[in-house]
Amino acid sequence: MSGDWIKMSVNLDGNPRVLGIAAELSADPLHVVGMLWKVWAWADQHTLDGNAVCVTENVLDRFTNGPGFAAALRKVG
Repeated sequence: MSGDWIKMSVNLDGNPRVLGIAAELSADPLHVVGMLWKVWAWADQHTLDGNAVCVTENVLDRFTNGPGFAAALRKVG
C-alpha cells in the first residue's frame, strides 16, 4: 500500500487505452479516469500486490457503476 495517495499521469485522459475504454462504453474519458482511480484506490487499500483474484468482471462493473467496464479493460489490455 502506498498510503493515502496514488500517482497518476497528468495526461491519463488522453491515453489511447483510456480513449479505447471510453469508446467501448460511450463514456467521457474523464469519467473513465474516475472509474480507474476508484479501482486503483480500492486495490491499493485492500490488496498487497494489486492482485484480487476474487474480484470478477461483474464486481468491477458494479463497483464502478460501469456496465461493460471490466470487458473494456480486458479489450484494451
